[in-house]
Amino acid sequence: CRESCEFMRVVKGIKSGRCPPETLVSGEAATCVKACTNDANCSDIHKCCSNGCGWTCQQPTHIYDASTSSSSSSSLQSSSAASSIELKWNNVMNANSLDLVLYLVESRFNVGQQFDEAQLTNWTQVAQTTGTSTTLDAKAGHWYQYRVTAVNMYGSRGGSEPSQAFALSRGDLTFPNIWT
Repeated sequence: CRESCEFMRVVKGIKSGRCPPETLVSGEAATCVKACTNDANCSDIHKCCSNGCGWTCQQPTHIYDASTSSSSSSSLQSSSAASSIELKWNNVMNANSLDLVLYLVESRFNVGQQFDEAQLTNWTQVAQTTGTSTTLDAKAGHWYQYRVTAVNMYGSRGGSEPSQAFALSRGDLTFPNIWT
C-alpha cells in the first residue's frame, strides 16, 4: 500500500488541467497572497497556482477532456467457486500516454431475494489497482453494483455509471454498462 497510498494522497490534491502562465493571471487571482497550498483547497475545478508573487485558486487550462477517450463495455464474471467475481474494464485513458493510472473500484449492495435500490449500502472502495481487472469476494444472497474511477496525475472525471445489479450465480455474467 505504501506506493499506492502515497500516489492517492498526491492525486487527491491534484485537479485536472494546468496552471495558466503567470503573465496571463489578472484580477483577484493576481493578488499577492497565499490563498491555497494545493488544488484540494480550491473549489470546483480551480487549481492552486502561482501568480508570480503568491498562490491563488485559478481557472486551469488544458483540462482533460473525457469526450476524447473511448469508452467500451466491461464484463463481470463469477468464478467457478461462486464466492468471488472478477471485474474487468478497458483502459480509456490516452493509449499513447505513459502516465500511471490508478483505478478505484467501489461497491454497494443490498441483502435479499431481489434488488432493492432503496436498501443499498453507501458506495465503499473495495479495491485499487493499476491493472484493468480485480477479483473481489462476494456473498450469496447479496445484490451488487460496482463502479470504477480512473485517476491519473491530471485527476479524474469521476466514477463510471454503476453496473447493472446482479447476484452470484454459476457461469459468466456480462453487463454492458460499466464504463470508466
